[in-house]
This record gives sequence, structure tokens and C-alpha cells, in this order.
Amino acid sequence: MTYLMILGNAGIVTVIATFVVSLRPSGLFRPSLNLAIVAASLFILCRITVHREFARKLTNKIREALKKTLHFEKVHIEEILQPNR
Repeated sequence: MTYLMILGNAGIVTVIATFVVSLRPSGLFRPSLNLAIVAASLFILCRITVHREFARKLTNKIREALKKTLHFEKVHIEEILQPNR
């Protein structure tokens, strides 16, 4: 669990760094064009993530993958609440 938290933060830092570097004038593109490309990409990503049909299909695929790889055992609440002896 800790690894996921660290990787999530590293991912955010990577995205921010990529965004900042893309605004520097270099090569073929101007910073305003780079900013427009980043904004368009974020808009498309936002539209994809809030699309209900896409979210439903993605959720079903994740559930199927978890069912195949993980095995959950049913545990009674009494076993969880009582301290180990």
C-alpha cells in the first residue's frame, strides 16, 4: 500500500515536470502551441473519465481481472471484532 502512495505522488510530480518542460520554447513548437496541446489532452482525458459508459466498461473489466487473480474469503464480523487469543 505504501508503494502505491509513493508511486502516485511520483506520477503527479512527473506530470507537473513534463508540463513545465513542455512550456519552454524548443524545437518546432512554441510554448503557446505546447500549452494548447496540453490543455486539449487534459480536456479529452477529462471527457473520457466522466463518460458513464466508458467508466462502466472499465469497472467491469477491473472486476473481472480481480476475480481471476484474487481470492477473497468470507470472514464473519465476530472473528474480526474479537481479539486474537
